[in-house]
Amino acid sequence: MASTITLDGQLTDWTNIDRLDFGMTGLNGSKVYGRFVDGTYHFAIESSTVSIGADSTMWLNTDKNTATGYSFWDLAIAPVKTFRFTIRDSFANGNACANIGTFSTVLDDGSLADTDLIAVYRVNDQGQLVSMAAHWEIERTMATVRKPE
Repeated sequence: MASTITLDGQLTDWTNIDRLDFGMTGLNGSKVYGRFVDGTYHFAIESSTVSIGADSTMWLNTDKNTATGYSFWDLAIAPVKTFRFTIRDSFANGNACANIGTFSTVLDDGSLADTDLIAVYRVNDQGQLVSMAAHWEIERTMATVRKPE
């Protein structure tokens, strides 16, 4: 197994040892890889049957409870009518950037909520996005939910 992963869109650094999808259903023609390298967990997805691109979504069952599978979407995304992302500060470092900001949302019923977060992304040498993560706490967001004034 290679000790590093080059984020170049190729899967030459990945082996069957890195496969996460053995025994899973719903992945016909697809392979999912994962590996922890230098403090970062990397994923790679390969598919011969489905186009993977900017609008693709991957759900991780991190609590190993299939009953909670879409709870995040149902709770945090589906009821949102409007998103506004305000960036208060940014820290660039090579091909990575961490943004400190707030997602302000308006829900279908008119309620408002604010999510303070740190969003981290990395780009490759061509400026293409290769990873993105957001760090926030649901309890803090829920404490800001309010009716419009």
